[in-house]
Amino acid sequence: MATAAVAPSITAGLRGKLTKKNFGASMPSYAPTYPEFGPEGWDWLDIDMVLIDYMTDAEAAAEWLPAQCELIHIPMAPTQTAVKVVFANYRGGTLPAYKEAIHTIPCLYKGEIYLYVAQIWVDTDSAMASGREAGGYPKKLADIGVDWHGEMGTGYLERSHQRPMGSGNRVASYSFRKTGKMVSIPLPANRKPTFPFPYNLTLPLPEPTGKVQGLPYKTICTRFIPFAAGFKNKWALSQLTGMTWSLEKGELWAGDATLEFRPSEDDPFYKLPVNQILDAMVFYGDMNAKMDFIEDI
Repeated sequence: MATAAVAPSITAGLRGKLTKKNFGASMPSYAPTYPEFGPEGWDWLDIDMVLIDYMTDAEAAAEWLPAQCELIHIPMAPTQTAVKVVFANYRGGTLPAYKEAIHTIPCLYKGEIYLYVAQIWVDTDSAMASGREAGGYPKKLADIGVDWHGEMGTGYLERSHQRPMGSGNRVASYSFRKTGKMVSIPLPANRKPTFPFPYNLTLPLPEPTGKVQGLPYKTICTRFIPFAAGFKNKWALSQLTGMTWSLEKGELWAGDATLEFRPSEDDPFYKLPVNQILDAMVFYGDMNAKMDFIEDI
């Protein structure tokens, strides 16, 4: 009569040594994807950042905006609202060099002006992971171009759901021609430079403080992490997060721009169509950002 095989006993070896006390700055603990961020925040050095403001349909933009925020009303165009698109090349700083494209909606939150980050793309894993985990930004990977040909600049974003990198599926592109220098940064200690309309609305300047200062602006985004199916609560985490950015040192130039979107359900720029270009700028220099607030929703 055959006897049943007896499984050999398993002897425990060394106990694992990884605890919260010796976690790395980010996952994976033994080879962090991005470094630890201190109270000084993030730095970006030697950057080119193209900013293009345009008008789109207010009803469409409201669909994307958190219920805690409000669109900025434009009296002369009540059915329209402003959108700011950013294409940037970051050559150094807290993170390794990377490129970025951002689709934002200017809004009011508790009476203050913020840029709601609706869509955002980068081309490195450290920028994507740190943005999503530390800042709550809805970053995706994409192929991004930010190129210059003398006074002319061109750029693009290419991405598809099936092949996020190297797809050749161009969903956004721009052209930019510099027309004149607007201001040097830091801003003067005792004088407020004057921007013409509509630059004075799309990138308002701070009041003088008696000390030289950068040019600040604020962003807000919706950070959420879902639970796996079957849990009582759908969301493990749901927050609004805010950050204060500052263009610290460099030059801001005005320009003329074109901006074009191609339909893509994975990256739907086109759902906020370009009805009219308002203005365009390019910043050359250094930037810093610090976390402003985190609010559970």
